[in-house]
Amino acid sequence: MSILKKYVKQTQIIIVLIFVIVLLISNLYLRILIGENWASFITNISTAVIASVLVGMYYDNSIRVQLTDEIIGKIKLKDEIIKSGITSYYSNFGAIDLKKYFAEAKKVDIYVNYANTLFNQIGDTIEIFLQTKKREINIYLLSEDNKFIQGLGAHWGYNDSGSDETQIKTKIASSIALLIKTCTQLKSKNKLKAKITISKLNRHPVFYSFYRFDDIIILVPSKLVQSKNFRPLAFIAENGEYEDDIYKKCSKELEDIKSSENALTVVYSNK
Repeated sequence: MSILKKYVKQTQIIIVLIFVIVLLISNLYLRILIGENWASFITNISTAVIASVLVGMYYDNSIRVQLTDEIIGKIKLKDEIIKSGITSYYSNFGAIDLKKYFAEAKKVDIYVNYANTLFNQIGDTIEIFLQTKKREINIYLLSEDNKFIQGLGAHWGYNDSGSDETQIKTKIASSIALLIKTCTQLKSKNKLKAKITISKLNRHPVFYSFYRFDDIIILVPSKLVQSKNFRPLAFIAENGEYEDDIYKKCSKELEDIKSSENALTVVYSNK
C-alpha cells in the first residue's frame, strides 16, 4: 500500500510539472503570435484552470491516503481475527444453539464453574449424546473445596444470597448429582454407550468457561457484574493453522491442568 501511495504522489508531481512547463512555453509563443494583452488574458485563464486542477488533485490525494490507511487498518484487523480462529461473536451466550454442536460432535470438553442451569436445560441433549457409540465427553467443574469459590460467592452473592458461597457449592453438588444420575440410569438400561468423565477442579479457577466440540470451541468470558440480566458474551473459534489461536491456547491450558499434580478429582468415569 505504501508503494501505491508513493507512486500516485510521484505521478501527480510529474503532471503538475508538465502543466507548468507547457504554460510557460505557451505564454512565450502567444506573446509573439497574438500580442502581450491577449497572451496575458489566456495565461490568466490557464493559471486558474491549473490552480483548480491542483486543488482537485490535493483533495483527491488526501482522500486516497485516508482510504488507503483505512483499508490497511481493516486488513490488519482481519488478519488478527483470522489468526485467532474466531468465526462468530455472540453478545449473549444463551443465543448459541448448543444442541446442534452436541449432535455433530464426536468429542466434547466442558470447562465451567458449575453450570447448574445449563445442565438442566440441555440434560436431554447430553443424555442423547451419551447413548451414542464412539463418542466422548469430559466435564470439569469447580470443587466445593476450591478456594476461588469464596471470592465468587462474595462477588455474585453481594446483593443476592442465592449466589453466595454456600449456594455455589450447592449448585456444584446439584450439577454433579444430575450428571451421575443420568449416567447411572442409562447404564442400568444398558444405554450408556459414550465415554464420560466428570472431574472437579481442586485449585484452578474458571476465569472463562469453554465448550470444545471436536475442532470448534465456544469461549465464554466470565461476566464482571452481579446482575443476572447481564448475559455473558461468547466467541466461537475453530482449530486453525496458527499455533496460538484461541482453540489451541485453551486446549494447552486444559492439558496443563490435567497434567498438574492434585489438580483434579475424578468423581465419575466409565473409561
